[in-house]
Amino acid sequence: MTNGKVRGPTIHSNDLPFGLQVKASTGAPPPVEDSVEALREHAASGKIQELLDQYGGAVLIRGYGQPSAETSAELVSTTEQARGYHPHEQIGLIGKRNEVAKNVWIANEGSSLVRFYQYNEARSIAT
Repeated sequence: MTNGKVRGPTIHSNDLPFGLQVKASTGAPPPVEDSVEALREHAASGKIQELLDQYGGAVLIRGYGQPSAETSAELVSTTEQARGYHPHEQIGLIGKRNEVAKNVWIANEGSSLVRFYQYNEARSIAT
């Protein structure tokens, strides 16, 4: 896994977002399993948490093989579980949203007349 840093705003002397990119020795996108394993190792070692703390809670993951909702869900779920967390669960939806993959939903597809009042999607809680 390499630092595929992408230029963005600078906050507290850190360029955001911080990008992680898995690269195969051939230069081709790596198999999804390699990306999952790399993220699992970094999460279990505490490196992902260090990056989240340093970069304001946001890390951009790039170049992970087959881009799809299912792949994104697998990467996020694996990373969170290796950190000792469970991915976010939707409990009662404010708007009309359909699940595309585990923990991946579409944006609100409800009527534009329905108002969204302030709500909180709380961070996962460690187990």
